[in-house]
Amino acid sequence: MNYSEMSDFEINCAVARALGMSHAFFFSKSEDDFCEGIEPNKRGPIWQSGKYMVNGYRVSNGNCFNPCNSWADAGPIIKDHQICLSFDREREDYAWSAGYNGHDDYELSGEWLEFSDANPLRAAMTVFLMTQEKPDAA
Repeated sequence: MNYSEMSDFEINCAVARALGMSHAFFFSKSEDDFCEGIEPNKRGPIWQSGKYMVNGYRVSNGNCFNPCNSWADAGPIIKDHQICLSFDREREDYAWSAGYNGHDDYELSGEWLEFSDANPLRAAMTVFLMTQEKPDAA
């Protein structure tokens, strides 16, 4: 899948689905369903659940799940899936890189997955989605 061609909205929706939380969200059919006043980096699936907690997240009905732009939404995913973030001062375009390598008792194993972007959270969420394509990924 070519994640670089996906919008933040599309990645946010894919992350919610990959986490198995589709039941807790309203998914717009497209970004065009949002009013023009909502900036593209503030779009994603909308919390809609009668539960207080879903997969460790406190439900915030009516608000957007936005891991591409919210540390509160992305942080647990980065931590739980052992995604590494690094900044490269030498680069001018995509300075942030996110990476993942399956860990087994502190020994590196498996293929290194990496994605770079100007936005560290988008890079991390892209790597998370890449790990979901691997059958042995966390």
